[in-house]
Amino acid sequence: YRVPARTILWVAILFEHLVAPMALFVLLQQGGSQISWLPRPSLSDISQFLALLTGQGGIVLLVLYFSLAALAFVRPDEVSHPDAERWALRLRLLWLLLPPLLTLAASVIKPLFFSTYMVLCVPAMVLLAARGLTRLYSLPVARRWAGVAAFALVVALSAWGTRQYFANFAAEDTDWRSAVNYILERQQPGDGVFIYSAHALCYRYYAQHGERQHGGATAPDVLYPPDPRRPVSHDEITADTAGRERVWLLLHDENKKPAELAGIE
Repeated sequence: YRVPARTILWVAILFEHLVAPMALFVLLQQGGSQISWLPRPSLSDISQFLALLTGQGGIVLLVLYFSLAALAFVRPDEVSHPDAERWALRLRLLWLLLPPLLTLAASVIKPLFFSTYMVLCVPAMVLLAARGLTRLYSLPVARRWAGVAAFALVVALSAWGTRQYFANFAAEDTDWRSAVNYILERQQPGDGVFIYSAHALCYRYYAQHGERQHGGATAPDVLYPPDPRRPVSHDEITADTAGRERVWLLLHDENKKPAELAGIE
């Protein structure tokens, strides 16, 4: 906090120039990208980010968190803040606001915003809210019971939000082990496996274990998805399955795109 503003500005400019090639690559690369599946951010995506940021406790916890964060910057007239504390508050505010705002701005060129990617802002939100709680606790007009009540409400709503999140979390019940063992027991020379719409890591994991259990029998080759993954098309499927007498179709979450699944079948 004792570094002159001019020095900070020059360091920021230098850093921006050093990372510019990487940023341009991410923004301008077309197709084949690991984030090509991201949609354009909507109000629903921003709402989901705010809920994740404040503990999934609903609108009450959301308003409470931001109110406490704003209260962190309130300074009673009789209290003077040292430079270190003012600098720390400004740093936390930038930590909270810059990542989502810059990512949303870049999403005009290419979608980059995703609520889970913004989880790095959670510590800044919690630190500001905690500072606001201590402010509320020490304000003469609020008295201490207000700070205690706000703290209890934050804890209660956060616990409820965490419980609701895991209660509604989609359970993974795909039995990869049985599916792979079924293929290993019935495979024929020259078989191939077409996996839709999951990656091949789970198949290969259980195939390695199954091969040892079945006396070293080699699992059928994975024809799709290739690595890196390419979009599904009729020509793609024809090329991937060419020269195979028989192909195993292994489905996972296949109901998300019925038209694409119909083309594969």
